[in-house]
Amino acid sequence: MNKSQDKNRVSPPVGVDEYYQETKNVSILDILLVLTRRRKVIGWTIAVSLVLGLTLAIFSPTKYTATAKVISESAGQEVGGLSGLAALRGFGINIGGGASGLTEENYPEILRSRELLLPVVNSLFYFNDLDTSMSLVDYQTRHPGLPKILIKSLRAVTIDLPGNILRWIRGVDSVAAVPK
Repeated sequence: MNKSQDKNRVSPPVGVDEYYQETKNVSILDILLVLTRRRKVIGWTIAVSLVLGLTLAIFSPTKYTATAKVISESAGQEVGGLSGLAALRGFGINIGGGASGLTEENYPEILRSRELLLPVVNSLFYFNDLDTSMSLVDYQTRHPGLPKILIKSLRAVTIDLPGNILRWIRGVDSVAAVPK
């Protein structure tokens, strides 16, 4: 080799870390090469996770929890001078036991209760886009357009897939409907 060829020749870096420190960027091709080299590790990780997830879903017992909140209305006036202290509860100061019954903290829970929401969703509303009146339940369950069908189909094979497999294994057709 002569000196002119020696000057034009670029020696490759010794290690991978030195290459990335020298170039300071990573191409998509580099990422794809790493993924193809590690495809067995990626495949085994996905398979083991899938088996563990299905095993957990099949053999875990079904648990349901229910909560109830009972609000008692006071039958009379507050006792003596404690009524002034009980009024402080309205300013966020809890003096313990002075104010009982329906307070402003209970209103969001009441608005989210089933007893209030069911009559609302079954009431008739006028929809401008359809130029008709129907309940919210009927509006949401009417014949969907193509985008909704595609989204529902995509969801059935992605998000709902573990539940569908579990129902298929257990022999359940669908989730039990909520009684009215």
